[in-house]
This record gives sequence, structure tokens and C-alpha cells, in this order.
Amino acid sequence: MLVAQTGRFAVLARGNDRFASGAFHYTHIEAMEDVDGIVGIDPAMFPEAEVFALRVKGESMIGAGINDGDIALVHQTPVAEDGDIVVALMDGEATLKRLLRKEGRVVLHAENLEFKDLVVRPDVEFNLAGVVGGIVRRTK
Repeated sequence: MLVAQTGRFAVLARGNDRFASGAFHYTHIEAMEDVDGIVGIDPAMFPEAEVFALRVKGESMIGAGINDGDIALVHQTPVAEDGDIVVALMDGEATLKRLLRKEGRVVLHAENLEFKDLVVRPDVEFNLAGVVGGIVRRTK
């Protein structure tokens, strides 16, 4: 699920990729017709940054405290540091993983031993959509 910032709020739209998705380009949100909800964002959390959010599906990042159903608030940027938790697009499919650079290759590392790392191959279309800056979780 995807969220686009609109003033102090983010609009959560439905997606249907593996765990989180939406039709978006890493510089502009393009599809907002299937809205799932609204998330309020304090502008002080992301000063001068474009923000989107997505609902996490799956358990690949539980070791980093990111659980199934959480909403990840993402600073929209095509640049990330080694070790950042990022939203990446691989062949058009969104994934949320820790970015690592190993032996000249980009690796998307899951924070759960039950999941394998994703090594970005040269034949795969790869873009960074943004860096995770916060997590919103509903309590019961």
C-alpha cells in the first residue's frame, strides 16, 4: 500500500505487489485512485522532504522491528547510505529491505533468517524509491 504526502497528511492507497506497492515513480506519486486511508504526518519528522508510506506485508524485516501490517513512512529519494532500510523497486516490484553494498554489488538484506538476501543483478531493473524514516503501528 502506498501513501503520498498531501500537506500534513499522507494518503494510503491499495497495492497488490508482494508486500507493499503502488504505481509510483521515485520522484512522483502517480496513482492514487485506490485509497486505503490517511496517515497524519508531523511535518517536523520530514522537513523539506517528500514522504510516502506503505503498508508492510510479510515478516522479512521483523528483526528490525518492522512487522506485518505496519505502515512505513518513507523519505522519497533515489539515494541511500549503506545500512539504510529502503524501499526498492526490482523489475517494478516493491520491497522493503536493508541496503548493503558487498564486494561491489548491491544487496537487499532481510532482517529475518528465514528469508534470503536479494542480490541486485545487472539484468534487473533496480531503483531506490526511498529511505524508511519511521514506522506507524496500530496497537490492539
